[in-house]
Formats: sequence, C-alpha cells, structure tokens
Amino acid sequence: MTNENGEYKHSENDKGRFVAGELTLGKLLFFLVLTLAFSGFGPLSLFAPVPMAFAYILYGALKTSVVGIVVVGALMALATFFPAAAFLGSQAGVFFVAMVFGFFASHVIAKGQRPVQGLLRSGFIILSAVLLLVGGVAMVSEVPVTEQLNSVVTKTFETALESENVKSMLAAGGPEARVLEMTLKNPADAVKLILDWSFTAVFVGIFFTLWLTLFLVFRNTFIWKDRHNYPYKLKDFVNFRTPDYLIYPLLAGMGLILGTEYIGPWAEVVGYNVIYSLGVFYFFQGFGCYLAFLDFLSIKGFLRTFLTMFTIFMGFKVVALTGVLDLFFDFKNKLKKKSRNEGDII
Repeated sequence: MTNENGEYKHSENDKGRFVAGELTLGKLLFFLVLTLAFSGFGPLSLFAPVPMAFAYILYGALKTSVVGIVVVGALMALATFFPAAAFLGSQAGVFFVAMVFGFFASHVIAKGQRPVQGLLRSGFIILSAVLLLVGGVAMVSEVPVTEQLNSVVTKTFETALESENVKSMLAAGGPEARVLEMTLKNPADAVKLILDWSFTAVFVGIFFTLWLTLFLVFRNTFIWKDRHNYPYKLKDFVNFRTPDYLIYPLLAGMGLILGTEYIGPWAEVVGYNVIYSLGVFYFFQGFGCYLAFLDFLSIKGFLRTFLTMFTIFMGFKVVALTGVLDLFFDFKNKLKKKSRNEGDII
C-alpha cells in the first residue's frame, strides 16, 4: 500500500527494525550503487533491476525515484561535459531502465498482487508503453523509423571499422574476422535482422527481465519480509500455468515456419516471432516443473542455486519445451504423487 506521499506503507515487526538494521540513506545509496555496477557490465545488467526493486520495496517510490533520478542526471552531466566519460551516457540509460523494472517489480509486493497476475499486468503495461513510445516517435518524425535505424547502424559500423581494436582483429584473419568484416560492411543486413526480430526481442526481454527480477526478490524475502505483510511466496510465483488455448497460436506459428516455401519469406519471420514470444510463457511454466523436480530430488543449498541459475541461462529452450509438454503430462502433480508414494513405502 502507498500513503499520500507516494511511499509504501510498511508493516513492521514488534521492534520496528529491518533485519539488517535501520533504513538509512547510506543503505539506499548502496542499493543504487549496486544497480549502477550491474548496469555497466554487459550481460550482468540483466540483474540491475534487482537491487533497485529492493530499494523501492524498502524505501518507497518517492524517495527511491528522487535519488535515482539524481543519479541519472549526474551520469548524463558527466557524459556530456567530460568526453572521457561518454560511456556513462549509455550506463545512465541502463540504470533508468533498471529503475522502471525495479519499480514495477516492487509494485507487485506493495499492492499485494498475486505474483503471476502482477507479472503479467506489469509486463503488459511496460510493453504497451514501449509500443506507444515507438509509435509516437514514428508519427511525429519526418524521417521514417527504418531510415533512422539504417542511418544509426551504418554510422555505428563505419565507426567500428575505423577503430584500432577492430582493425587489429581483421588483420589477424581467421573465420571470425571474416564474419565480422562481412557484417560490418553490410549494415543493410543488420537493419533487416533488427526489424525482423525487434518485437520478439522487446516482448521476451520485458517479460523475462521482470520475471527474473521478481524471482530473485522472492528468493530473498528475508530482506523485506519484516516490512511487508505480503501473503504470497516463491512457490506461488513459480506455479505459472499457461492457458491451454495458447497452444493454438503456437501451432499456427509452427505451421507458418513449415509453410514458408509456399507462403513466402514473411511467414518464417512471423512464425518464429510467435513461437519465441509465446515461448517465454512456456518457459515460466516449465521452470516451475524444474523446481518441482529439484524438490523431488531433495536438492538444496548452493547446488540448488547453481543448478537454478545455470538452467535459466543455459537450458532455457529445454525448460520452455518442458512447459509445453506439461500441458499434456502435468509433471508437477506426477512428481508430488510419486514422492508421496515413495514416502508411504519407506
């Protein structure tokens, strides 16, 4: 719940203290610095919304947003006035995106929403905002979006070809160097690839990032549970069930891919976009089955954490396929029944 100042109402324990001590400005800055650190390390930026979500949950929307905007402004100022710090501009962008995802993840907790319902609602709100933003820019811009994208990609590739690192890589030769050179000298192919996969990248990126953020928030409830009377747990979040009717558009997407030769090249693009977009939901369902399997094997502690994170990033296709098959075989219930039966025998 929120009060009139936009801050979340906290349900404190008897002592009214946070498990790690009082909520000081220094700890808020620690969460933001942690977000900033993740924002600057490529793939690790996927975890940037997590500490930001904790900040929003503990300190409220108003205070966290104000301090976060100050950080973004400071980064943009440094990037503008100091050429050597130009990279901070992109880092500020990632930091702002982390603020958005952190806010929506914390909103699920603050409003007491059901975890799955909150995930879907927040995900579609963010997706709608992105589509409206892109559509608005396309409507007011005198230059078509495709031409703008082509100009940006071409300029970026030309700059890359002039950099010393790329020149040294190309001079070294080898298959990777030839692929890199071919890619940089054909920006039109890159533009087509971006346009073909932009919707799927945005759709999957939004829902997966929000899901991962919420997953880690629920995995670490000890950080905030004394401050919020939130009735749901991690098991409620991973108990994701994809509606049965989504199997029909999934099959339609597969049909488009198989019929590309007869329908046209566009069918393959649309088919794969449909499959990957729906696949993220089947991944959520399959991951619940995977955790049930780990429970069945009684795997806990560090090994469970390692297997969980490894599977998220390396076995996502198998997990998504498991989610599809779960519609027909109901793996979780079968594992529970088998576990109970074995317990009776023992």
